[in-house]
Amino acid sequence: MKKYILIMLSLLFLNACTPKHYQWVHEQSIPLKDIGPIGVVPDSENSQHLWVSDSDNNRVVKMDMEGSILVEHKDMARPMHIVQYEGKLYVPEYSSDTISVIQPDNKISTQTIPEQPDAPAGIDVTANQIAVADFYNHRIIYQNGDKNQTFGKKGKGKGEFHYPTDLQFVGDKLYIADAYNNRIQVFDLDGNHLQTIGEGDGMNAATGIYVSETQLLVTDFENSRILAYDLEKGELQQLIEQHLDKPTDVFVKENTLYVTNYHSKDISIFKWKKVSIEKAKDKTGKEYTAAYICPMHCKGSGSDKAGTCPVCKMDYVKNK
Repeated sequence: MKKYILIMLSLLFLNACTPKHYQWVHEQSIPLKDIGPIGVVPDSENSQHLWVSDSDNNRVVKMDMEGSILVEHKDMARPMHIVQYEGKLYVPEYSSDTISVIQPDNKISTQTIPEQPDAPAGIDVTANQIAVADFYNHRIIYQNGDKNQTFGKKGKGKGEFHYPTDLQFVGDKLYIADAYNNRIQVFDLDGNHLQTIGEGDGMNAATGIYVSETQLLVTDFENSRILAYDLEKGELQQLIEQHLDKPTDVFVKENTLYVTNYHSKDISIFKWKKVSIEKAKDKTGKEYTAAYICPMHCKGSGSDKAGTCPVCKMDYVKNK
């Protein structure tokens, strides 16, 4: 009996000493059949319903968590990254250069904006503000009450774009997916560049973004990945590579991450969960040999520059 108790106590001790942290964990995937998904947003009236822009079939649909279509709006000219505000769904139509608004009663109107876009790819809306990613003009159209302006031009420098595709207001900042410069740029509401995120992380088409209270999440389309950055530091926290196939958009609500997969025609759902940290076993790998290493030698850690472990979030130390 004493031996049994000692064994149980030892197991409990080992389990308690196993490092744990929170990360996104795949829970399920929703098959979409013939839908070619670009944008996704949970319905504001029912969190078990999703709005999805189906660019292949020129429509926007509301569906349940089984993938069954509940509402369908046809004749949308290649709808892109959508947003819902106060019950209204704003739909940028890439091929008609217009913004459609689906009202709560399912009637459709057109949103006027101060400049004519050439293939609007993304939109965000607040009480007084509208911002549109103007794809072929490599710029952002911004309206705040009576204040109208555009900023950006084609290029690779700070404040320049190479086909912007998605954006989001966060307080007094605007986060923009600078898709084919493979980065995220952050601006103030006067159009001044503040920060660049992810430029050295090997992205190939940063098409969709979502900014939560603590993280910036980015779809890396060609590499079939999601990159999750610490919002305060701009450092990579987690790299998600499983259950993704050409992801185009992300959205977070109530500790649930929704990802549209264009190629596999489904939506991946991840949950924010506490998980055990897996320590690297191969001591010849970068977890032990890189210039900067994690003190815990977490699997997937190690870098040629100072930073933070994407797994346990501890600061890297210089390898001696």
